[in-house]
Amino acid sequence: MCMVRISSTPLSEFFIDKNNEIIFITEFVDEGRENLVEMYLSFGMERRCCGLPPLKKR
Repeated sequence: MCMVRISSTPLSEFFIDKNNEIIFITEFVDEGRENLVEMYLSFGMERRCCGLPPLKKR
């Protein structure tokens, strides 16, 4: 699969996991930093793995 940027809009893709949850993957843009921090803060212990989310805010 090859993705090409046509405009200044970040590249993104959707997936559905084995539990039928939608996973949205996109390039990081600084304007989304607070949303990312909020997402990490809301992670439950059962969803943490592979070092995500980070242990502390920097």
